[in-house]
Amino acid sequence: MPPHKKGSGEGWVTAEYGMLPRSTGERMSREAAKGKQSGRTQEIQRLIGRSLRAVVDLKKLGERTIQIDCDVIQADGGNPHRQHHRGVRCAV
Repeated sequence: MPPHKKGSGEGWVTAEYGMLPRSTGERMSREAAKGKQSGRTQEIQRLIGRSLRAVVDLKKLGERTIQIDCDVIQADGGNPHRQHHRGVRCAV
């Protein structure tokens, strides 16, 4: 729960985004294992979190945090934003 939400009676929804090591044609290491995420990864995480908070009634959630884990299983070189929005909304 972010500090600015404590005591507000509202919850919070956030997302973690990552590409699995075998999601691309060439094996890649997980950014989380390196300890530093790229700006692109951070941007996608924020975008997914904002999209989810826009469709979830945070008051009904109460003072709880929901954390959605979004992993790319197979990357096709396209725009990941639309696919993640669809998948995450299904998860919620």
